[in-house]
Amino acid sequence: MKKPVFLALCLLLVSCQMEVEYSGEVSAPKLVVYAQYAYSPQYNDIRCYVQQSTFFLDDKPDNRFLSDATVECQINGKTYPFTYFPDSNAYLPSEGMPPASTGDRLTMRVTHPAYGTTSATQTTPAATTCQISDTLLQTDTLSDYIEHADDSSFTVYRTRLQIDLELGFYAYPLLSDDVIEVTAQAVYQPTPDSTYRRKAYMSTSDPFFLSLTSDGDMGIIDDIVSLFGDEARRYDAFYIPTQSVKSAKSAKLKIFTPSSRDSVQSVVITTRTMTRDAWLYHASVAQQSNLMGAVIGLGQEEHVQVFGNFEGDVIGIFIASAEQTIMIDFKHPQSCTDSLSQTNR
Repeated sequence: MKKPVFLALCLLLVSCQMEVEYSGEVSAPKLVVYAQYAYSPQYNDIRCYVQQSTFFLDDKPDNRFLSDATVECQINGKTYPFTYFPDSNAYLPSEGMPPASTGDRLTMRVTHPAYGTTSATQTTPAATTCQISDTLLQTDTLSDYIEHADDSSFTVYRTRLQIDLELGFYAYPLLSDDVIEVTAQAVYQPTPDSTYRRKAYMSTSDPFFLSLTSDGDMGIIDDIVSLFGDEARRYDAFYIPTQSVKSAKSAKLKIFTPSSRDSVQSVVITTRTMTRDAWLYHASVAQQSNLMGAVIGLGQEEHVQVFGNFEGDVIGIFIASAEQTIMIDFKHPQSCTDSLSQTNR
């Protein structure tokens, strides 16, 4: 009889729920602002999102975006108004605002009836100019994927590539503490009319690429065995201070494409120059994402302690970046040309 009684007592304890009332202070809502400027040869995009924070015990409404703010941007002291667009919940520049140029001083100012006025300033960075000076391609074909159809089975061959290359950077044109981010994507074409992209990983021993990446623990994933049998540290991205490229510089790295049933058509390398504020914000969000096990996106900034640059008692960030892309086309292996095709963002 002792065992059934013990089991019944355990079930009773497990089924009990305890409610604990929160007796702390209820924090007042704050203004949350996310503004960005992004430049590439295909687009010149500046936008602003305005929200209000919610207390963590409150039922969170589906839409916390605020449409009654006054948003404007100054370019070198000249002011341009923004208009709210409900479809995207974004404030976008009204007609007549010229595109920003490298070195322009941009000030985003937000005024809300309940929260007052706040502002943040960024200087638009220059797109980093680089080129591929040397390339070596290695392929590895896998045959461990078995697919069954009807009464037969067949082997699906998957390919993956290792690309050894040298990137040459031209001297950076601005005296600043901007940071360059280097990332890569593999482009696959399963049908003549469709393509898709997957993130490629990179590896290097060149200290030029590791200055900020290692110090900030940015982009590092776990040590794994190399696709080609070598022990390697893999990175999602490399981060380079622009101070490192005041004169022309070249450095070597390896790119590893994910294995796929579809053959790799090309690899797109993106060099994105970010203001230091943008890099610090990116680093803060990345660290919080690793701790929480989820990517923190727009609308969740108030739930974590992240770097911000708006003035006053505001949760907000204004970031600026400029990017360039280079494409390695495997249909024409000799062509490693600057591709001004827009990358997925």
